[in-house]
Amino acid sequence: MLTRFISVLGFVLSVNGCSTLTSMQTARTTKKGKSAAYFALGSQGVRFTKKGGDADESDIQTAIEKVRIPILEGGFRHGFGDSWDAGARFALIPGTIGLDTKYALNGASTPFGTAVGLGLDYTSFGSKGSSSSAKITIIDTSVPFYMSYDFAETSAFYFTPRFIYRTVSSKYSGESDSKLTSAPMFGGALGVMLGWFAAEYSMVSSFGGQSSAIIDQITFGVRINVGEINHHSQYAKLTRKASQPSEDISNEPNDSSNEVIDEGKKPEKATKNGKNKSKKIK
Repeated sequence: MLTRFISVLGFVLSVNGCSTLTSMQTARTTKKGKSAAYFALGSQGVRFTKKGGDADESDIQTAIEKVRIPILEGGFRHGFGDSWDAGARFALIPGTIGLDTKYALNGASTPFGTAVGLGLDYTSFGSKGSSSSAKITIIDTSVPFYMSYDFAETSAFYFTPRFIYRTVSSKYSGESDSKLTSAPMFGGALGVMLGWFAAEYSMVSSFGGQSSAIIDQITFGVRINVGEINHHSQYAKLTRKASQPSEDISNEPNDSSNEVIDEGKKPEKATKNGKNKSKKIK
């Protein structure tokens, strides 16, 4: 029974790898020369879309579906160009190290932004019992497409679909060699950033083999801007530009009144000069 449990659990971990699924970023890049960091807490669960072939495996899958894995992670980003940044993230639970880069496809002249990225995540873990053990190493290569809409100066909605190619190396007790498998996965993240606070729902699915599953993750985090995010500063500039015409209009009466006063003084000087000239003629 324990061997079967490890086998089924190994499949679940090879699907989601206990690796974090979060995006925790919009389509905007970090401003050149500036940095930003985030910290997040969440939980991850699995739902089997295809049950096992026998009663024991089905019962184990049902038990696994009732458990949610805690997620504790943090990340750091730095802007290397006007439209390019890169970052790293670390998940203490379950133990993921990731690197990624992002390039903005459009500027910040509009509140709607898009970007494309490339990421690499590494996760390694194992389990050991009295008579069974397992060790699994997972490498994910992901290509996300970022979309976001800035509805305020420091707030935005974002949606990030992604393609993931996963390579899994697994070794169970009683096996002399490791087993290497790979599979494409599809998923995405939907979230909102409200100033320093972020909330996100993400999921990924993999179909094939004896079982199929969908993994979802709910995450809440805080963001610390060491510098400025591009869309924050640019959105503020756009807002200020939109308010400038009303300010100019309010200042126009003062300028016109000054001109009227100046013009009014000129005739008086002319009349005085005229009177002086007339006196000289007499």
